[in-house]
Amino acid sequence: MAETKITGIGLEKLRGMSRLNVLNIMGCSIYDKDIEVFMSMYNLRVVYARDSALTNFGIQSIVTRFSMLAIFI
Repeated sequence: MAETKITGIGLEKLRGMSRLNVLNIMGCSIYDKDIEVFMSMYNLRVVYARDSALTNFGIQSIVTRFSMLAIFI
């Protein structure tokens, strides 16, 4: 998905994909409000999010609750 026109609406379509463990949203229009969907991806471990619209605050808030997840910006 890197550097595509994926938005939070598209990310929402991945909700519940429990087997997904790596997600690349680099350069996509994904915002802090959109990453709550990560909580439904039980095996998600790595998210590449450079050049997305995520903030350090948003990343910290999700990683605090989902400690097995690493988000790289």
